[in-house]
Amino acid sequence: MKVCIEDDIFISRKALKHIVEARKDDDYGIARIQDMFLKIPETIHEPDLVIPNWNKKYPRSIISGKLYLEIREALLVIQDTNGEIIDVINAFFRRRDKFEKLRATFQ
Repeated sequence: MKVCIEDDIFISRKALKHIVEARKDDDYGIARIQDMFLKIPETIHEPDLVIPNWNKKYPRSIISGKLYLEIREALLVIQDTNGEIIDVINAFFRRRDKFEKLRATFQ
């Protein structure tokens, strides 16, 4: 079963559980996890960076990233696209400097 984040963006219950548990292990608080999920649609639809995912477990997946200057971090969303439907596989914040380095690598 999948949970709808937005009209065309879904996440499986298993992926949702994994993301929340992994972010708690990364010391994200509940407010930060909620903020991350609220930013997923904008990150996917208006990305500053789109690159192939190098993880071979999801060969059709891509990484979308968006820099949020107000928090000085970027959100990276790993997604698998099947036609019109986007499945979120993972999401996490990265420091601005790491995101800028990644973006420079792929420009």
